[in-house]
Amino acid sequence: MNLRKGEKITVRSENGMGVNCPIVDFNSKKLWVRFPTNQVLEMDWDLKRKLFVGRMARLEFTVDPNNP
Repeated sequence: MNLRKGEKITVRSENGMGVNCPIVDFNSKKLWVRFPTNQVLEMDWDLKRKLFVGRMARLEFTVDPNNP
């Protein structure tokens, strides 16, 4: 996992569409990204899926740290 604050990463929704968002902060189990609407989404590491997963307004968003 090569993540850095300020780096842009692709956040994907359930339908597979992605948007590039900057990383606000991260640690080994959590990731915070800022959407273009200025909202910050907190995402948790899902060990089984090997993805960061977050929910906002009943939508699931994912980040694959190995494929930014």
